[in-house]
Amino acid sequence: MLIRLALWMIFLSLPFFLVAFTLKLAAFLLLGAFGLLILASFAGITKQFLDGFRNFFSAPQREKRRVLFAQNKKNTTQSLFYFKRLQLDYFKELQRKKILEKNNRTHIDALSKSIEQQLQSVNHLISKDLFSQLQLENRRYRSQQNEQALLELHQKISSLAGK
Repeated sequence: MLIRLALWMIFLSLPFFLVAFTLKLAAFLLLGAFGLLILASFAGITKQFLDGFRNFFSAPQREKRRVLFAQNKKNTTQSLFYFKRLQLDYFKELQRKKILEKNNRTHIDALSKSIEQQLQSVNHLISKDLFSQLQLENRRYRSQQNEQALLELHQKISSLAGK
């Protein structure tokens, strides 16, 4: 009976032992699979890195980078040339305007002096009030740099001198 009881207990506890063994085996298999997955991913990443490294330093890629560098340098130089040209054109136009203003001032000053001399020559032919008024107009137009008004004043004085 003791044997029967022992056999009966073994048969009853056998499924529990099988389940415990199966769980341990499953845990070991899962742990092994997870480790294998980590090793495979590390190997894949390493392979990708080495392939990329080899590809980067390969002769065709070096030539491609040299060509791209030369194209970029050419584009940079062209845009720099364009902007330098724009800058030179701008400064040349500023210089031209300065020279034109200076030339206009010189001509206006010369015209004003000519009007002043003409006024002095016709001083005895016109009244003092008209003479003073014409002198004031001459000074005002000269300070305003109004070339057209000075020319009209010159014509006006010439017509007074002709009378």
